[in-house]
Amino acid sequence: MSNEKSFKDTDSLKNSRLKEAKDTIVDTSNFALEAVSNIGEAVGPYLPLITAVASLTQQIVKAYESAQYNKKSCAVLLERVQAAEIAVQALNRRKQENEKNFRNQSYYYSFERFVAILREIKGFIQDVTHLSGYENLFQVFTLKKDFNN
Repeated sequence: MSNEKSFKDTDSLKNSRLKEAKDTIVDTSNFALEAVSNIGEAVGPYLPLITAVASLTQQIVKAYESAQYNKKSCAVLLERVQAAEIAVQALNRRKQENEKNFRNQSYYYSFERFVAILREIKGFIQDVTHLSGYENLFQVFTLKKDFNN
């Protein structure tokens, strides 16, 4: 009988440890889900803006590739836009580390302004790439004035 009792004790000990392990896993999972949910809440409003950055970058690349004039000037802008896109991608990858920033209202407004500036750059490149000769000189000054305002 003592062997039967020791098997039962061993089984109950195993079951107890298994239950503890399951409870720990459930607690850890709940904590992880809550953390992801909190990060998701913080990043959620930025997702359309992050998507807009990627889309605008692609449109700027297409405008540059179809450029007839002023390719050098547009290339400089394109390189800066692509560098900014890489920074946004890194920011998105490091969501958890940047959660505090994502929760800051002024950070959100700055991000919106960034997207608006990318739209202006896209328009500027589209306008400048089709200008030539004296028309170019005159309109570049006008565009520069508009862009600086």
